[in-house]
Amino acid sequence: MTGTDLLNLFHPGSGRIPPYLAGRHDEKAHFCRVIGNLSKGLPADSDMILYGPRGNGKTSMLRHFANDSASDGMRFNILWMTPNDMRSLKDMTAAIANQDKRLLHRFSPVAASVDAGIAKISTEIGIAERSSFFKDLLAAICSRIPSVLIVDEAHELGPGVASDLLNASQVLRANPDTPFFLVLSGTPGLVRLLQQARSSFRERSAIFPLGRLSAEDAMDALTRPLTSAGVFIHEDVAADVACRAHCYPYFIQIWGERVAHDLHGAGERTVSDSTVTRVEHAVKDSIKNLYMARQNELMGLDLAGASRHIAEFFHDTGAEKVPTSSIISVIRQSHMDQGLDIRDNSIMETMNKLSSIGFIWQVSPKGSMSTYYEPGIPSLMNFVVRESLAGA
Repeated sequence: MTGTDLLNLFHPGSGRIPPYLAGRHDEKAHFCRVIGNLSKGLPADSDMILYGPRGNGKTSMLRHFANDSASDGMRFNILWMTPNDMRSLKDMTAAIANQDKRLLHRFSPVAASVDAGIAKISTEIGIAERSSFFKDLLAAICSRIPSVLIVDEAHELGPGVASDLLNASQVLRANPDTPFFLVLSGTPGLVRLLQQARSSFRERSAIFPLGRLSAEDAMDALTRPLTSAGVFIHEDVAADVACRAHCYPYFIQIWGERVAHDLHGAGERTVSDSTVTRVEHAVKDSIKNLYMARQNELMGLDLAGASRHIAEFFHDTGAEKVPTSSIISVIRQSHMDQGLDIRDNSIMETMNKLSSIGFIWQVSPKGSMSTYYEPGIPSLMNFVVRESLAGA
């Protein structure tokens, strides 16, 4: 690989497929199994729900899965949509119709009220008719070729739209002649949205929480692309970088980009401790922009006080994860200090908001019936503490 290729090895924050997708083995196995069955005309057993804090690579992971499945020769169709395409049932129908305008001719006389240029359904059509039309369009696509509908940033969907999607998926999956697979991806706020849309979604879906990588996977995300470019990096150095990045996929990509650019500029092919030292300030500058944006977000959501108390709690205890009861106690104390409502529903609302934006992240260790919370990004909490001390 040439020096120029080194400059294009990592792409942090771009949504592009990473040079090496580390970890995510369970998610990939499930996606590939369903796609494999789908390509044989077998229906998906359930929808797939992916959720996690921003920066954990949900979008790029799905693109990688889709590309991998296509390269294996599986026959299926991918429909990518975002909440901007799906503000209403009419918008969703328009987006689906635009996938293949020839389908519109199969739905006369309803099609007569559709402008094929923008596929906008007439407002005279009733809600029930629009819902049926949406399902029929999806069914027509799936009957021709097994189809996967991936909705990214799905936490921004309206509850009504989400409910329409889940209902359509259930109907299509029940019909063996319309092989269909719905994948929804978003922040932790997606869970609350789907609970509002349908109380039983959890029992009817394959749900995958997507947090930070393991230490081993974080090292692989850094070392494998560099190794493929003819670069040597010692295991201890890779472990150090993974630790500095807190195994957060977005930060790993930033470190990888800075290291690769430094090697290109220096004409070197070995990542050493001195390499890490040289790029450290540039990495911190890039990461600081994210910290400041997240802190502004916390302030805008009136979560500055609660986030500061939680950050100080993790900092003072040195804990990596704590029971849910501890987070509730810290938030309650924060509310008391600020003169806010300390009733349980208010405490839970604050906790859910902090979880929805990924400031705290709920984990349930394998084999355990208990739930814990850990920092979504530990270094972000350290930043909140430093800013609090500076302000004081």
